[in-house]
Amino acid sequence: MNAELAPATPAPPAPPASAHPLRNPAFRRLWIGSSISAIGDQFYFVALPWLILQITGSGVALGTILMTAAIPRAALMLVGGALTDRFSPRKIMMITAACRAVMVASISVLLWNHILALWPLYVLALGFGSADAFASPASQAFLPSLVARDRLPAANSVSQSTAQLTTLVAPAPAGLFIKAFGIAWALFIDAVSFLFIIGALWRLPDPPSIGTVARGKTCCGPSAMG
Repeated sequence: MNAELAPATPAPPAPPASAHPLRNPAFRRLWIGSSISAIGDQFYFVALPWLILQITGSGVALGTILMTAAIPRAALMLVGGALTDRFSPRKIMMITAACRAVMVASISVLLWNHILALWPLYVLALGFGSADAFASPASQAFLPSLVARDRLPAANSVSQSTAQLTTLVAPAPAGLFIKAFGIAWALFIDAVSFLFIIGALWRLPDPPSIGTVARGKTCCGPSAMG
């Protein structure tokens, strides 16, 4: 009458929780470098209009310089995406960051020496807009090579949240810094901040090229295995 009780079946172990993207050393290195560079960019975005109005006192000049940056950013974005498909996105990001660092540092030096005219600011805006058109698609293409596919939405969320937070928080300290130390120092800080993203990218590997991936699929795909 008394049936033996069956031994309790142990519950299956819970699947391990996916690690946060910032636990990934490669992503964390890129995030730190990008965050510092983004803070430096806010110094630039506050300093540039201030500088233009200081030199010219003209809202028209301010608008045309900002438009000079916006046009290549919109016009060259598709070219930047196509170039990213053919070359290393990491190297594109490094080159564009280095170019922007040199341009901003040059403006800072000209301002320190009191020989800054208006036309170099047009060149700076044109160069920044063109660099953005290549750096933005390269950044989007590079991130999936650092994190697993299931962690990619979380990594994108961390990157976008950091960029938005920087946009909200950094301009006020940048304005106070400019008032205390001057526009030239603010631009110099932006130029130095690019070294952090360049340093982070320098230590990261290149993603596999499209040709390498295609050859891997050919060698190891079902048709080759059959």
